Amino acid sequence: MICGRDNQHAGYLVPRVTNMDDLRKPILPGKGASDYERYLRTDELLSLQKSAEEFLHPDEMTFQVVHQASELLLKGVAWELDRARALIADGDFFNSSQLLRRGNHMLEYPISMLHELETITPYDYHLIRAGLGHGSGLDSPGFLGLLHITKPIWETFEKYIQKSGVSVLDIYRDPGKNFELHQIAEEMLDFDEEPLRHVRQALEDIKIRYQRGTPVKLIKRSVQQVLKQVGKPTANNQQYDFVYCAGLFDYLNDRICKSVLTYFYDIVAPGGLVVATNVEGQHPIRNIMEYMFEWHLVYRNSAEFASLIPERAPADSFSIQTEDSAGNIFLEIRKPLNGNGS
Repeated sequence: MICGRDNQHAGYLVPRVTNMDDLRKPILPGKGASDYERYLRTDELLSLQKSAEEFLHPDEMTFQVVHQASELLLKGVAWELDRARALIADGDFFNSSQLLRRGNHMLEYPISMLHELETITPYDYHLIRAGLGHGSGLDSPGFLGLLHITKPIWETFEKYIQKSGVSVLDIYRDPGKNFELHQIAEEMLDFDEEPLRHVRQALEDIKIRYQRGTPVKLIKRSVQQVLKQVGKPTANNQQYDFVYCAGLFDYLNDRICKSVLTYFYDIVAPGGLVVATNVEGQHPIRNIMEYMFEWHLVYRNSAEFASLIPERAPADSFSIQTEDSAGNIFLEIRKPLNGNGS
């Protein structure tokens, strides 16, 4: 026997190789012709789909494989996030941010795989739907697992920063001083998938209800990722007729907001519309929000909001309106049909 340190290597005894055929023989317990199959238990894994004779429609294989693969990936995401939570509690921000980043990256795959379902027509989906019983995507164990881990992660992070004597606002006001905490906060923001899942589910329900095949692509990007795109060329097939932004500028300074608006203006097609909102300085419950809930926002009036308009937007291309209740202010920028208007 050739063994690793302490006569072990990764928990297994490693036999001496005397013949190349020995490398092809499985040594792990279980079913399968190779150790690869035995370790991954592929016999069981690949038997979890319906047989061709059981399908209500041939596309049911795609439907089932996409959902089963998504559940496996979501299970992996929840596992990494729970490990990250434990490390946050210990103050190990480097490794916890690595695990959060891994979980966020892993989460991209079930999201992207959902686009495969868009290739199934509404009519064919109705045939498949007949075999799903009362099943719904909202019953997904993987999705519910992510919902259950979200609160413990935040509570652990909140407990740590309270003990450290800093607030989330402090972290974002001076990210350099609070670099590691800022990294964790950014990874947690990237993970917040629930709003996108809700929007995606609502759009899919609308498509099915009205039997529409319109492709819908949801793109998850952080503010940092958006800022990196400012000033870069935009292909015609990446332009949009309408860009709407709400609940974002209430937390960002003027420099960042202007850069984000410039990006939105660049990606909207000629003749398209950009709409952004902000809480108005005379918000009727501002005092309650600040003094009772310590909810501090960035308030702007019409002139302050107008100062954020992209420099290449023509002077007559925008309008600003305020709600009658003075709660929110709306900025609309219409891109000229001839492009930037410059």
